[in-house]
Amino acid sequence: MGNFTDISFLNGVKWYKNTATPGIHLDDDFAVNQIKGFERRICYAQKWQTNDITTLQIVSTVAPLPVKLYTSLGVNTTTTFAWTITGTSTLGITLYECVIDFSTITPGFYHFYFECNLLSYAAKFVSEKQDIRASHTNTLLFTYRNSKNALGGYFNTGWTPNFRCEAGLMDYQPEIEGKDYVDQMHDSVILSATPFDRFKLHIGEAPGVPNFIVKTLNFLFACDYVNIRKDLTQIGLQYVKPIGEKWEATRIKGFPQFGWATTIEPAYAASGIQFNDGGFPLAPGIVTAYDIDTNLYSLEPVQIVHVTDIQTI
Repeated sequence: MGNFTDISFLNGVKWYKNTATPGIHLDDDFAVNQIKGFERRICYAQKWQTNDITTLQIVSTVAPLPVKLYTSLGVNTTTTFAWTITGTSTLGITLYECVIDFSTITPGFYHFYFECNLLSYAAKFVSEKQDIRASHTNTLLFTYRNSKNALGGYFNTGWTPNFRCEAGLMDYQPEIEGKDYVDQMHDSVILSATPFDRFKLHIGEAPGVPNFIVKTLNFLFACDYVNIRKDLTQIGLQYVKPIGEKWEATRIKGFPQFGWATTIEPAYAASGIQFNDGGFPLAPGIVTAYDIDTNLYSLEPVQIVHVTDIQTI
């Protein structure tokens, strides 16, 4: 087996292979370099606030060097971020994670960069341009994870990345799902009903966003936990993108970037709002408690095991 380095599209920072001969495809080169000559040239940068944190994750047979921070003019700063080993295998494949704390970075435009080098193997990666400020208006922070390893992401380590982009929850649509009964006299009765909310998640301001933004969103909404909030100081709310709901593009001739929208809904249909002195909402759902008599399974010594199951956000 040869050496390799894999970076999942679930990472909150967009990466490219650093090469002098990039390809023509979506994940080959910076978004600005993929703009056609007859289109308006737009130099997009990913958005981060100084109170944001995200965790990078890679799988590699070669240990990565620390992540470096370069200014948009290519000047190397003294800021670096170290990788930690979070998983290993007998095949020499190692899982690495790197925490990017944006509070340690002076606001400005930057690129992240790292290498994996061993003898003739030299893998070099550079990020899309990053726009780091104290605040980015009209943006939302997406926090996501999955209950099992999937899509190149290893969540059994507790990996929970963040991703920020231009976004807004709009076009509220109240819905109700249930059953009713209508008899022969056409008298009706509601047997069961659950009201719930739906929204349009709009992505991009007037100039739109490059394709890699909606690609990242499409990947993260494949996870079974997606929390949306303004920043990490808020609790946020868990949302799902129902399977089958498509991304709708708003295209303007001559513009290389598009606006996007899709339908999402809260993961749990709340029946009210809550205030408590604990500083956080109590978990919705059903709390189930029961006892297991281990004698039923011929286990020694016999004991009663108390189990509590809680459905949480």
